[in-house]
Amino acid sequence: MVDQGLAGPREDASFGLYDQLMIELRREDQRAYINLTRMSPDMFDKILARWAQE
Repeated sequence: MVDQGLAGPREDASFGLYDQLMIELRREDQRAYINLTRMSPDMFDKILARWAQE
C-alpha cells in the first residue's frame, strides 16, 4: 500500500466521511460550514477557482 498523504490524489470515485460532511454542511448548515472553514462557500469557491487555474 502506497501512502499518498493527506492531499494525495484519489483514485476511487466514492467520497469519504469528510467529503460528505462538507457537502452536507454547505447545503444544510452554512453557519457550521463557515465555522469549520473560516470562510463563506463563495469565498471558498473563488479560492478554489484561482488555485485550479495555476
